[in-house]
Amino acid sequence: MTGPFAVILAAGASRRFGSPKALAHFAGSTLLERAIERVRTVVDDRFVVVVGAHADTVLRTISIDPRHLCRHQDWATGQSASLRCGLDATPEEAPALLVTLVDQPLVDAHDLQRLIDAWRREPDQPAAADYGPLLGAPCILPRSWFDTVRRLEGDRGAAAVLRASSKISRVSMPNAIHDVDTPQDLERLGRLPS
Repeated sequence: MTGPFAVILAAGASRRFGSPKALAHFAGSTLLERAIERVRTVVDDRFVVVVGAHADTVLRTISIDPRHLCRHQDWATGQSASLRCGLDATPEEAPALLVTLVDQPLVDAHDLQRLIDAWRREPDQPAAADYGPLLGAPCILPRSWFDTVRRLEGDRGAAAVLRASSKISRVSMPNAIHDVDTPQDLERLGRLPS
């Protein structure tokens, strides 16, 4: 079985952050560079980055091969549309999509590999990060779920359908609870013990 194709969702407006989150620096690199590095570690070159609100600024700052890029014009319609962009970029032969978010800087390649390993054990069902009371990204969606995910609307991501199912491979991932919405969030994460 081939591994999953991956998508890095980085299309949002970053309104609460005040500038493009993808370009915010954390531990020596931008959030987007960190996201690309961890994804590339587990899926090699089988990934795409979805950019939208700040696409021009991001692409002037970070060099991304066009084959790894999905420039999403309808980013303002919410995360569901960005997710569809990733689904549309997924090659026919890929059995699943690994969904990652640019604003989870503490998630690392080891976390993603554990998710892939869980999915490989039960390839017909999704695998998702379990962080406390929450279940969501990063996650792996098998191809049989693509149509259901395509029907999502607005600012609803994969978590909306994952939480409605009882057949999920849950992977404990405390790092995933730490996302970045504001510069203060990033500063707080930088102070956490490593």
